[in-house]
Amino acid sequence: MLSSNKNLVLLFPAILINFMLCSVSLGNHQGNTMNMEHRPLQVVTSIKPLALIAKAALGKRADVAYLQPANKPSHSFNLSLSDIDRLDQADLIILVGDDFEPNINKIVQKIASHKTLKLIDVVRKATPKHLLLGGQQFRIDPHVWLNPRHANSLANAIQGSVGVSAQDIISQAEIKKLAEELKSVSQYAFISHHDVLGHFTEAFQLSTGNSIRDGAGNQKGAKSQYKLRKDTSKGQAYCVFVEPQYADKDAAVMAKALNLPIVMLDPLGAAQPLNKSGYRKFIDTLVMQFKACFV
Repeated sequence: MLSSNKNLVLLFPAILINFMLCSVSLGNHQGNTMNMEHRPLQVVTSIKPLALIAKAALGKRADVAYLQPANKPSHSFNLSLSDIDRLDQADLIILVGDDFEPNINKIVQKIASHKTLKLIDVVRKATPKHLLLGGQQFRIDPHVWLNPRHANSLANAIQGSVGVSAQDIISQAEIKKLAEELKSVSQYAFISHHDVLGHFTEAFQLSTGNSIRDGAGNQKGAKSQYKLRKDTSKGQAYCVFVEPQYADKDAAVMAKALNLPIVMLDPLGAAQPLNKSGYRKFIDTLVMQFKACFV
């Protein structure tokens, strides 16, 4: 009996140490779980305009990053190994979709299709109407983020995918106000460097204008160039819109030939900070830049 009690006394410190280690381990596990639950979501988008929409939709709930630098116009952006790792680690990936970013789409389909939202797919569900591009590289005008109603549809889809109540990132009252601001210039003609403003002009019922290049930024043929100059001379265009990321001289040549001013336009939001009000300010700025053509 005495020997048995002695063994218990000897075993007690070992039992106590094991209990303490288990408690610490459990506490660390619970702490890690709490950190996982409360850490910001990691959201990765292909381009900056989608990042503006995602950040406006989720605010402090998410850390948002975009892959393609805003100063590069290429629609065939190639991913680095660090980009692929970022996609793999992301909680949510947001792309434009269709044939706008084939290289990114290819990778995402292999490693992360289950956590990916595509803007064009979201818009397809929200409205059957699309701006088709005949005879161009893209079947559908991919610059869908320039219509604030479509941006709201994507924001709501992002919020729903992470269990957040749907809330528009730009109100219908604000959209209506911007439309009123543009009403006085709605019938005026313009030229853009490439075919980027279709969804913007559709959203605010503006003249569609003409473009020097197609929706992918590819040079149009001589026949198209001739028709553009002929149509523009009849339509009395007010300016040529040029984007910061393009260094091509064709817009300057066109402007000089038609004696038109060049006006800077930023449809990628290159200068806009990523914050809760970022998308709304981006559209405000775009409206202001568009109006500057007709001053």
